Amino acid sequence: LRAFKMATHEGSLEITTDIDSPSAGETTSLTESKESTDGVRKRTSSKAAKTEEDEPKKKNKPWDNRWVQQRIPACRPIWHPLHVFVLFLVTGLIFVILGGVFLGVAISTREVEVEYTSSKCIAQDNMNCEDFLVMHNVSERRENQSLLCHCKVTFRVDEELRSPVHVYYGLNNFYQNHRRYVSSWSQDQLRGENLEDTNDCDPASTKKADGRPILPCGLRMNSYFTDVLTLENFLIDQSNIAWPTDRAVRFGTNNITEEIAKNETSPPPFWTRDLSEIENGLQNESLIVWFRASAFPWFRKLYGRIHKNIPPGNHTLQVVYNYPVKPFSGTKMFVLSEVSWLGGKNLFLGLAYIVTGSLSVFGAVLIIAIHFTISKWKTSHQQFKELTNDH
Repeated sequence: LRAFKMATHEGSLEITTDIDSPSAGETTSLTESKESTDGVRKRTSSKAAKTEEDEPKKKNKPWDNRWVQQRIPACRPIWHPLHVFVLFLVTGLIFVILGGVFLGVAISTREVEVEYTSSKCIAQDNMNCEDFLVMHNVSERRENQSLLCHCKVTFRVDEELRSPVHVYYGLNNFYQNHRRYVSSWSQDQLRGENLEDTNDCDPASTKKADGRPILPCGLRMNSYFTDVLTLENFLIDQSNIAWPTDRAVRFGTNNITEEIAKNETSPPPFWTRDLSEIENGLQNESLIVWFRASAFPWFRKLYGRIHKNIPPGNHTLQVVYNYPVKPFSGTKMFVLSEVSWLGGKNLFLGLAYIVTGSLSVFGAVLIIAIHFTISKWKTSHQQFKELTNDH
């Protein structure tokens, strides 16, 4: 409520506005309410302080320092085109130099490659070994171990190969990276834990005639490379050619006896011998090397090492030809290679470094060219603008 009173006193006009004040009862009520609210606040604050004191310190609470809370001053450089040019140029030159060194080492590594497929490997009766394998199938050769195709291939070494000489066999047009091929094997079988575990080995899991499990099962083991390669007057050492992790983790101990191999299991369909007839059984290192699948349809796998120099001249390779490649139009190679500090002869690494470095140098030139072009355009545009403003 408002009351307006106008009065004239000594020639002046006084206007006063009175606002009704609360009554005595209302004042008492407001005072009590305020005291009550203040008391609640005091009790709440004291209770919170007491709770914080009594509450145990959290174990996983991060430290309150600049390093943990990421409050350290940071530097965020803004790269100038000239800085980027220098970085790309230096990186490219380093890569080109390293690539040249790697390529030079690879080229200087001596290597001899001999193909012994088909017509290049003729048996003593002038029969092609591929035709011999077609004439005598796997079952016949398994029953009669004397049905073997022996051939000799003469090749020439132009320069002396320094010890240790690595011996490889190579296959072309053989796709070990096929999904079904890669997944067709049994881990429990290879470890020797459960010889009847063939669930993942289809289509080479069990023998259809008697239902016995195939040992070792799967397409990988069924296609095991079985050629026997011998270099006249030289001993090929086939020990320590597999990865230690493969020997220790994937393959178990040699606990497959002849009785188990012949009476309780069946050999893979492509094999002419049982697992018990293979040296060291599942620990055979050439078997372990073959098991590691290759990513490309052309590949080499380590066959052994020769621990003496091979002099220049003519040499003879003796082959027991057991592995047919005609069904998949493949070829087979016998490779002798020296080993440098970069490994065997491999041109890819050096070429990859050179190509990468060249692209980096090209990028540097492109960046600096764009930078100067834009700078020149900006300068011309600024001069034109100033000339226009002057006129």
